[in-house]
Amino acid sequence: MKENSFKRNRKALTALLLCTGFIAAQPLAVMAEDSVTSVHAVQQQKQTVTGIIKDATGEAIIGASVLEKGTSNGTITDLDGKFTLSVTPNATLVISYIGYQTQELPVVAGKVMDIQMKEDAEMLDEVVVVGYGTTKRKNFTGSVSTVKASETPLALMPTSNAMDILRGTATGITVSQQQGAGQAPSLQVRGQKSVNGGSTPLIVMDGVIYMGSFRDIDPTTIESMSILKDATSLAAYGSQAANGVIMITTKKGKLGKPVINVNTSWAFSTAAAKPDLLSPEDYVKKVNLLSGLAEDADPTWMREYEYENYKNGNTIDWYDYCTRTGLMQNYSASVSGATEKINYYLSGTYTDQQGVVKGDDYDRTALTARLQSDITDWLQLGGQVNYTYNDYSGASVYDLYQAIRLSPYGRAERADGGGLEKFPCNEGIYRINPMWNVESGTIDDHDTYATTSMKGHVLVKCPWVEGLTYRLNGSYSVENIERDYFTHEGYYVKEGSSDDRYSASTVANYLASANGYSARTKNTSWVLDNIVNWQRQFGKHYVDLTYVYTRDSYEYSYRRFDGSDFAALGNTNLSYDGLNLATTQKINGLNYTRHTNVGYLGRANYNYNDTYHLSISVRRDGSSVFGANHKWGTFPAVGLAWTASNEAFMKNIKAISYLKLKASWG
Repeated sequence: MKENSFKRNRKALTALLLCTGFIAAQPLAVMAEDSVTSVHAVQQQKQTVTGIIKDATGEAIIGASVLEKGTSNGTITDLDGKFTLSVTPNATLVISYIGYQTQELPVVAGKVMDIQMKEDAEMLDEVVVVGYGTTKRKNFTGSVSTVKASETPLALMPTSNAMDILRGTATGITVSQQQGAGQAPSLQVRGQKSVNGGSTPLIVMDGVIYMGSFRDIDPTTIESMSILKDATSLAAYGSQAANGVIMITTKKGKLGKPVINVNTSWAFSTAAAKPDLLSPEDYVKKVNLLSGLAEDADPTWMREYEYENYKNGNTIDWYDYCTRTGLMQNYSASVSGATEKINYYLSGTYTDQQGVVKGDDYDRTALTARLQSDITDWLQLGGQVNYTYNDYSGASVYDLYQAIRLSPYGRAERADGGGLEKFPCNEGIYRINPMWNVESGTIDDHDTYATTSMKGHVLVKCPWVEGLTYRLNGSYSVENIERDYFTHEGYYVKEGSSDDRYSASTVANYLASANGYSARTKNTSWVLDNIVNWQRQFGKHYVDLTYVYTRDSYEYSYRRFDGSDFAALGNTNLSYDGLNLATTQKINGLNYTRHTNVGYLGRANYNYNDTYHLSISVRRDGSSVFGANHKWGTFPAVGLAWTASNEAFMKNIKAISYLKLKASWG
């Protein structure tokens, strides 16, 4: 099944690359990046460069990116702002950190480089994405952290999940480590907000609420991510923003010739820590004592083949037997460009990940097509289609805990290459070979997630009222989940010492125990936003008024069919495709839920002379999950800010270049 999935994914990427080749018939500016270091016949001699990176006050900068220009060879600074990097002679270092100007410095060999970063004054005029709109950072009264994906340390590393970009790069957000191949980390913005509820923040992608899974967001298409954290910022999304909001802006074409971007990356992983276990000799002493024997007694309690291994000094490290060096491969290609009227972006990504634990496998294909056109000076249309296919198929290790409990003298495989041994030591049904599910061929597991999403917008810039715009956002998404699982009769082989236990005639006696299920889940969601905005500058006065009417809906449906006992049929060759032939059949799950929301937002932003800032907003939410007698909730917020450094009395204080005080309530 995994092979068929790979072929299907490979065909999809091949089609995408053919499309990129067609577009490439025009004059092109070509960029290519490859994080896999090529092996050259003659390698340049490397030299080690060390340094320390500080800010304008002399404080060490933690996590600054240090990259050898023109390569993917890089590192980040430690807790003391220090770094060490092996580079080619005469190399140039590219130093970058959020909020500071990027610097390019030639390598200074033989001494510690002392580098001082300069604050990026242009950041004050940087446009930040906020709820249902954008604003300049200098006018914003709320709290927001913005991360540009290309400038994070993780930009140098392959990842299967977009949320990894936020780990260690933004304040106020906690990102856990992945627990398995293709698994999404958990997120918390400014800590746990609920005792019994979830803590996952709201995701807003390109200005529209995203109701899908983290796994469906292609990291290679992300331009930047903003984390809204305080009451003023979150109020725009009302009840849905209780756990914080993450705003994602995806890439689009840039004015000029079409650009082809090809990226490949490989990453290896190992277990973070290996359990410290007793030596085989101490294991025998322990079990002897537990069995009431002398510590150095002959371990006759062992199974026959286990005792034979003991006598011959043959041991097995079960933890090593169940684990491996993990490998993740990423392949992506994109074509993008823009003219005065049209902007387009096409991309395709294939990710294959093998986890550290054997059987923990994952692959994903992601395709994106985005087109935006300015029909006239006052009318803009845009659309986007995304397709992702996630495949987690394949049985996983039975129980990794067994790997630290099994006898080091047990056997993983039967004699003469007869296959796996299910019960590798004398403790019987309580000790099962951890690889039994993965390699015995008795488990069939199919687990896939296919998601198609469509998004579009209409922007009208009212020509008869300066600064007045109307924007209609719409999105629709469908996720189909296929979950099939089947346990063959061979899984139920009994404990014993004779290999006849595994013969076809013996295993056939367990056909009545064979069972499986087939489940189908469908998640459907849509969002519709109506946004009216008016912005004007009157001398030193700036006014920004926004009104929003929004609706969204989420539907979940689940169907599951179970089948067991194939004794009458005589075989289980059809696996889960033959559940309808089982003696016992039943529908074991029917579920349907629908969750709808409606919201109204009014917001006014004002600032005087870029010095005094005021933001007032009120959101009124209605939701189907609110209590029967309280279907509506009101969420007000007020934000104040004072840019003290703009005051005349602050001009002569050279130690302070920019000072802004903010307070918010909501």
